[in-house]
Amino acid sequence: MKFENVISIHLKRFKSVEDFQKLLDDNGIQNLDATKLFEHKESGYTKIFFDKNTFEAVAYVHESSKKEIIFQDDFKEFLKNMKSLSSKTDNKIVLDVDVILEKISEKGIDSLSKKEREFLDNLNK
Repeated sequence: MKFENVISIHLKRFKSVEDFQKLLDDNGIQNLDATKLFEHKESGYTKIFFDKNTFEAVAYVHESSKKEIIFQDDFKEFLKNMKSLSSKTDNKIVLDVDVILEKISEKGIDSLSKKEREFLDNLNK
């Protein structure tokens, strides 16, 4: 197996089936099931590694194993250090209450831009 044929998904970064579906859509992945990824997350799995060509899971990390991956040593090191897939971010500022509240929920109040803070402050005036 070639190491460049493996992708990882860090399950703790996503809060819903919809979040997983967005990740899959953003990365053009049609062979994985967002519901199953969410179920794995809810069962305590923190990271899953897939063969990029077959989309078969090649390894799991579970909360109970303290991030331990049991494979041959060089493959184990590769998996620990590889970059996880991320959703594409939209850098445009959307001045919508629901969008801003979702951003606060995901990234915290400090992630808001000056315009977003002003927008929220002006809602009560």
